[in-house]
Amino acid sequence: KAIDVARDMADIDEDDKIYLKTFPRPKTTQQQLEELFGASAQVSADLALLRELKDLPEVQALLKAKTMREPDAILRAELPAVE
Repeated sequence: KAIDVARDMADIDEDDKIYLKTFPRPKTTQQQLEELFGASAQVSADLALLRELKDLPEVQALLKAKTMREPDAILRAELPAVE
């Protein structure tokens, strides 16, 4: 139906041959695998960084203070200026 409407709007005869192209082009199997493993590598790198951050003494102190506080207490800390 859409092709018939397009033919009519473009004044293309029914007997004229037309070619259809799909965009974006389908990814090859290799491209799909590269994306999959590239994403997996990035996720692994991000998790490793999060583990490093979690092990910092400042973060450990914050996590410990958070678990020891009263349920409705506000946790306050002086933070150094970052430039």
